[in-house]
Amino acid sequence: MPKIKLTESNVRTLPLAATKAEVLVADSETPGLKLRLRRGSDGETLRTFVFQFSRSGQRNKSPKLKLGDVGGIALADARQQTHERNGQLARGEDPIQQKAAAKIRQAQTVESLYPRYLKFKQLHLRKRSLVEVVRHLSVYAQPLHALPVERVTRRDVATLKATIAESSGWATSIRMGSSLSGFFAWLMSEGLVESNPVSGTTTVKLPPRSRVLRSDELRLIWVNLQEGSDYCAIIKLLMLLGARASEISQLQWHEIRGDTIELAPERVKNHRPHSIPLPPLACDIIEKLPRRMSWDNTPRAHVFGTRSASAGFNAWGWEKEELDKRIVGSTGQALAPWVVHDIRRSFSTHLNEHNICPPHVVEACLGHVGYQSAVAATYNRASYQSERRRAVTLWSEMLAAWVEGKTSNVVALQQPA
Repeated sequence: MPKIKLTESNVRTLPLAATKAEVLVADSETPGLKLRLRRGSDGETLRTFVFQFSRSGQRNKSPKLKLGDVGGIALADARQQTHERNGQLARGEDPIQQKAAAKIRQAQTVESLYPRYLKFKQLHLRKRSLVEVVRHLSVYAQPLHALPVERVTRRDVATLKATIAESSGWATSIRMGSSLSGFFAWLMSEGLVESNPVSGTTTVKLPPRSRVLRSDELRLIWVNLQEGSDYCAIIKLLMLLGARASEISQLQWHEIRGDTIELAPERVKNHRPHSIPLPPLACDIIEKLPRRMSWDNTPRAHVFGTRSASAGFNAWGWEKEELDKRIVGSTGQALAPWVVHDIRRSFSTHLNEHNICPPHVVEACLGHVGYQSAVAATYNRASYQSERRRAVTLWSEMLAAWVEGKTSNVVALQQPA
């Protein structure tokens, strides 16, 4: 094997003998650096910098590691890479294995790994929560997708969060950051990264929502709903029952049992069975709903949603915009900003403010847990079913009076002196 001092000039001009298919020329200046001259299929001489080292006790005792093609990297860069590889050898590391590992890590991008994370989260999250995580990672975190996960920096995440905060608000930015933090925490547990780049980035503590819809606002929403639409029935049922949006929008026919909705644990946020008594007005709304068919002409399991939908209703954004426009058209002004979950808070507030039932019955209507002390929760297993039915019936009568513009004649619960 010839050994000469390689230069920027001769690495491009050294000839390959016609009788040779390949020749390695060692650099006398840098141990391990060699120029490989190889005959191409068209007769052209291919020139590549390689690093060759000794590896005793193994089959391939003198493996070669490609550093780059002449013209692709400078001779000085090839020498620097060779020095680094020699340093690896001095530390007892194998450059071939190190390069293979680096190539694998390079292929482990955010985009390639987050689907695995989502499969893992399916075991732990409710469907609605999983939808949010999917949206955060697939849409809002898209600028990070092409990066190898181990190369995502705190600066990358902070820049992304600031951009989202500017375009979509801090609430969206913070929730995306939370989903991204969960993703990197999982990567750490899988041994794929050493730290979480979301940690330490700017965050804002958002005040809890406190919007309560007044009686006149509830009336405006009710009378401007488009009769016959899924959204109309869902919003009215949410007003009457104080249920979570997902509990009604994903309602299935088998869950309706006479004048009660029976939800299995997997359909409830706290993972406990929940019964929702239906007042007569809610029963009337449900009785008027059509039984829809799927594409294969079998009855749909879900009460709401289109034939093409795999689950229930999900057109919240568009329907809310249309409702807000109708309210502006009928009153000449927009309703103060509100979201669907404000209806649930309003249900709780009005039941308490008008003394329709005791606070613990309101909490039972909402399907909350934790409002009792640990001891009380252990010994008091009452469901307050009759009290809850009376409460939602009285509430529905009060709401109906507001909608009709009448004074409610509902008698409030007398509080003890």
